[in-house]
Amino acid sequence: MRPFLCQIPDCGKAFYRQSHLEVHMWSHSSTKPLSCSVCHKGFVTSQQLLRHKAKHHERELICPHGCAEKFQSQQELGDHMLLTHLLNNVTDSNRDDTWDDLFCKENECAGYPQYDSSVSLFRHYDDFHEMMPESLFTYFVESPNGLQAPEASEPSYD
Repeated sequence: MRPFLCQIPDCGKAFYRQSHLEVHMWSHSSTKPLSCSVCHKGFVTSQQLLRHKAKHHERELICPHGCAEKFQSQQELGDHMLLTHLLNNVTDSNRDDTWDDLFCKENECAGYPQYDSSVSLFRHYDDFHEMMPESLFTYFVESPNGLQAPEASEPSYD
């Protein structure tokens, strides 16, 4: 017989050890003492957290281009792929756009604020247009100045 019984109505779980009952009681609480550093989901025990990370994050965070690096979040992996591999369909080779104003040149984005850096503008094209104008690529990546690191957060266009 398991002497340590959960006192929560309709639970009915019992345990051989008091410490197991104490861990179980966290399942009745909305507070979880541990959280995943990638997705911030809460857990009661370190074993649950490690199992979650191994199942949901470890295998996903490897660059599909064969890089030896591993990434802690999808954002880090996405940034790496954008800046290292530029996984975009390079299009629009006949446009003669200048990009020093840091505005998106697509019609659906007309009137939106200026981006704070070339990296933010690249991310915008990658996230919202799933392509990269060749003139943008040439202007920042092949120019002597290169890509500029962001200084502030990217504007939201949701």
